[in-house]
Amino acid sequence: MLRMLLIILSFSIANAETFTTIYQFGAVGGTLSGPLGPMVQNSQGVLYGTSSADYGAFFSLSPPTSTGGQWTATALYEFGVNGGDGQYPSGVVAGPHGAMYGTTAAGGAYSHGTVFQITPPTAPGGSWTETVL
Repeated sequence: MLRMLLIILSFSIANAETFTTIYQFGAVGGTLSGPLGPMVQNSQGVLYGTSSADYGAFFSLSPPTSTGGQWTATALYEFGVNGGDGQYPSGVVAGPHGAMYGTTAAGGAYSHGTVFQITPPTAPGGSWTETVL
């Protein structure tokens, strides 16, 4: 019995999970504070998600270019700037051709939220485009 307990204990220790903070969001009130909802990772390791600050934003977190480097956060789209585009997004899911889809809790034509699509730029360095579905 003791031998079996030691084997189980050894297996549990060998498979211990680790937790690592890769990025810390800024103070409340900045575009990239208050992350909210699930994130999506693309094939290059870039993470995409939404924040709840101001009216909300869609952002990316790019992995470091060298070992031990820092992740880089970039606001790709800010909600509430264009009339009717929704406010307070709550995460995204991946769709075809790099598009992301999500919902907002407020805003839109009737002020009760939207379903949106955000598509990547057609040329490097271009803007992401948000469409209310």
